[in-house]
Amino acid sequence: MTSINLSSYIEKLRSSAPTPGGGSASCMVAALGCAQAHMLCALALNHKDLPERTKVATFAEQLTHAEQHFYELAAADAKAYQNVDAALKLPRTTAAEKTARTEALQHALTIAAAAPLEALTYTQAASVIVRTMVSSHWTTSAISDVSVAASFLQAAAVGFQATIWANTHWMKDEELKKHYLEQSDLLVATIQTNQEEVTLRVREALS
Repeated sequence: MTSINLSSYIEKLRSSAPTPGGGSASCMVAALGCAQAHMLCALALNHKDLPERTKVATFAEQLTHAEQHFYELAAADAKAYQNVDAALKLPRTTAAEKTARTEALQHALTIAAAAPLEALTYTQAASVIVRTMVSSHWTTSAISDVSVAASFLQAAAVGFQATIWANTHWMKDEELKKHYLEQSDLLVATIQTNQEEVTLRVREALS
């Protein structure tokens, strides 16, 4: 996924092909948010007298890790959807076929919902970093970019949540479905709060 040309990816996304889809696209948006935030770290690290060098370097490392993970999750999401699609196309003429199809579909849906939930945990962690950055002196010269990073992450979070909704819709395990929905609600709420605070601080700083 990391070697795919962006224009080629967009061409595939806008086509009628079933993948990449919304979950994969959300991963790419989240990766952009991490890359934007990492740019601010890179700019700060160019200053030899940066007093918070260790902290900024740690942020940069964490953002890079998250970004790479989003690329991996984009591929995982596409594969998960393919498995769901394959399960839906299984024969269901006999009772045995219906049972096998149901079991395959439920297994595929569980995996398909796990990828965006994992992506949300990385998005939430990245949003905490960005929220910290907005009040740091070393982002003052490019503070608008902090808001851009936060907005990318928030948009990705909404996409991940929608993907979870789609993949839990036909889940028969109500407890598992509840887990996915509740966890995604909590993570998205935190990411939204972080984005709103960043936006407010940036607007105040640039007013």
